[in-house]
Amino acid sequence: MSSESRKRARFHPYAFVEDGLDLEILSVVLDDAEPIMPDREQERVVDARALWTSAKLAVECRADRVLLEKVLPPDELRAPRAEFVLSCRCPRTYFLHSKSIALASDGLSPSRCDIALSARNIDKEVSISLELVRTDRASGGTTGFAALRGMRLATAARWTLRMEPVEERQGRYLDVRYTSFSDDMQIPSEYGRCLFYLHADPMRPVLFLNTDHELSHRALNSRGARGVNARVRDLALGHVEAHVWPELLMLALSEIATLDDALPWQSGALEKWLPQVYPSLDGPSLQLEQALRDLSDRPDGLRQRFVSLFRAREGMGHRLEKLLVEVNGS
Repeated sequence: MSSESRKRARFHPYAFVEDGLDLEILSVVLDDAEPIMPDREQERVVDARALWTSAKLAVECRADRVLLEKVLPPDELRAPRAEFVLSCRCPRTYFLHSKSIALASDGLSPSRCDIALSARNIDKEVSISLELVRTDRASGGTTGFAALRGMRLATAARWTLRMEPVEERQGRYLDVRYTSFSDDMQIPSEYGRCLFYLHADPMRPVLFLNTDHELSHRALNSRGARGVNARVRDLALGHVEAHVWPELLMLALSEIATLDDALPWQSGALEKWLPQVYPSLDGPSLQLEQALRDLSDRPDGLRQRFVSLFRAREGMGHRLEKLLVEVNGS
């Protein structure tokens, strides 16, 4: 996949506009500090780089006339039977807070509200989304329009509020992110039901883990050493490792062969794993030289060596047996 986000097509049996609403974060106040104003160059991301206990967001939302004409029956335009629903969600803590916001009396002027957040509910970042939903059942003449209360009519592009300093990751190490594969446009649609997706950008590889599988997500984040969740976590992470590391190592070698230079994440990965691929060669330089020769002469054979290494480490049979012991209680 290229570095550009791929737009995933969604189809609705009625008029619906994706990313058509206007959602703006006007300011963020942490505790009693001075307001943080969004940086327009950060592409809908606000960095709150400070320790804090409470945050207050000033939010503005609006639907224009063209959008309303697309999603509402003509007889409702003077008094739209719709409202905004603003949602704040933290995928790491499962925190979700939604708030209804009435449309302006004319249906067109901006609607404003304040949202309060507590640091106890947030880990690292919170996403802020906006939807326009029906508030009442349509009275008639609704062919092609949503007719039932609660139906979604439109959305806005999301904002992200980062609640801690974000270290520059480019070129340093693998970036691991939890995200909803059904909502995140960076994830190709064919991966929608998968546990993970590797975005193999040589400058900034990103491993996405799917939060749509709620029970699996909780298991992956479990910290215990015993129990079903711990066994599922070990089994799943072994599976992810067995698939991701061979791709990363081949990517790192290909970049070094092309550019004759290595980024920190590439050097670190190769220095960690090449000794296990070439145990008879002494030192990182000789191991890297041999890996580059194998990449040039026998790339399929080199990939298979990486795959075999991590399949052996995965220990699927052993980990599955430990999981079954926990499940069966024997």
